[in-house]
Amino acid sequence: MSIFYDFYPSPDLRKDGQSTFNAKFVKNGEINTKELAQLIARRSTMSEADVIGVLTALCIVMKERLMDGNTVKLDNIGSFHVRVKSKKVSRTDEIRAESIETNGITFQVAKSLKDEMRKCDFIKVPTALSHRSVSTDKKKIISDIKLYLENHLYITRRELVGLCGLSNATAYRILKECVKNGMLNHPGAKNAPYYFKN
Repeated sequence: MSIFYDFYPSPDLRKDGQSTFNAKFVKNGEINTKELAQLIARRSTMSEADVIGVLTALCIVMKERLMDGNTVKLDNIGSFHVRVKSKKVSRTDEIRAESIETNGITFQVAKSLKDEMRKCDFIKVPTALSHRSVSTDKKKIISDIKLYLENHLYITRRELVGLCGLSNATAYRILKECVKNGMLNHPGAKNAPYYFKN
């Protein structure tokens, strides 16, 4: 079992003018519920149909528990809990339940799984499977940001890292430059992750 990686050039140059590169994870396909059930059935006494029934029930029960405010912990996998958001107010009595909404699910990986993943082997992705952009110069990155914002309300540093194969530091610097030149708007706290189109 190995994980594919590829190299992406960074827009940052070293002091001597040489390019720098970052290693990035490359997805090697996707496994769905039916395929997962087949793999589990081969390692257990349950049939594929039984496993699908258990996985379906797990999804339903997890949703119910999360909606009831519980943290759902799966041993050796990790914990899930709901994120919430509301508009900023100057007094706590201005917050009403009606103004609060869910803002996704947070997953915290179990230490045991994290430790096991450190044992992974990495291999260079074959050229035929590489999704690396031919060019990642600044003009191309800006173009990619504009294109992304045509279909999304905002972009985050993490999303830009995945979009263009950048380091966190480079993505942060480029987003700050976009705010400075008026292309993006970064409201709220200094460390808020959202960058909106102006």
